[in-house]
Amino acid sequence: MLKAWRAYRSLNEAQKEIIEQKQIKLNRPIDETIETLKGIADMDQHMTWSAGGVGCTMVLAVIIGFFGSMIGNGMGLPGPVITLWLIICAGFFLVPFILYRSTRGIDVSDNLRVSALPILYVFRDDIDPQQPVELTLDLRQPMAKEKLLREVEPREKTKEKYYSDPWMAAAAVLVDGTRLRWSVTDTIRHRSVTKRGRSGKWKTKTKESKKCDIDVAVTVKNKAYEVQGGEAGEKKTTLTASKTIKLADVKPVDPKVIIEVIASLFQRVSPAK
Repeated sequence: MLKAWRAYRSLNEAQKEIIEQKQIKLNRPIDETIETLKGIADMDQHMTWSAGGVGCTMVLAVIIGFFGSMIGNGMGLPGPVITLWLIICAGFFLVPFILYRSTRGIDVSDNLRVSALPILYVFRDDIDPQQPVELTLDLRQPMAKEKLLREVEPREKTKEKYYSDPWMAAAAVLVDGTRLRWSVTDTIRHRSVTKRGRSGKWKTKTKESKKCDIDVAVTVKNKAYEVQGGEAGEKKTTLTASKTIKLADVKPVDPKVIIEVIASLFQRVSPAK
């Protein structure tokens, strides 16, 4: 968490503002866009590495404090020594806890680091460096309460929550004048089922899954390209493609899937003769 906090402190004011707002619209050249988002993604990487370590440290502090005091009492150690030991263990518990609470506000969706930024890197050399990239990102967590669509109870002791997460939309002009647009929206289902176990105790199990909708459009100049299908205009033709994939968890979609949908449109385009 300390690394994440230090990484956050090293960001410029524009990057900190993006983290604070989490719902952003950028209109900058591709190199500037990537440079801005890379710093935020690097910080988020430290958040990901630290999350598990914080939990382990806190649990370990409780275990060591509990068993240490028992052993100390068994050995007949003085009360002040045992108290000092508990204070030290409490420190190892509280420091990570305070750091975690302090850095929760700077945590952003993994969609940025795992999916969005890699896609921009792939198309970096194809995008006109002089033209701004229109980029809309929702960096809030996929199951933030603001994204809740509905709650249902399909059967007794089963509850489902559905979330809508339109986390990315982009438009860019390529070096040959082609206009590329794409958007990605996740629909997440959080299911909780309560059952009575063999021991007679009631237990609740949860499971998440999601549907990822990808929409892509490519507009090319008729004088430069021959196109298979699409909506042909007098000077330009627009091709569109959509794909829906289902995932058994809420991890970010593999950027290769989105890139493949975009590539499928360019396979329908060939240079004009």
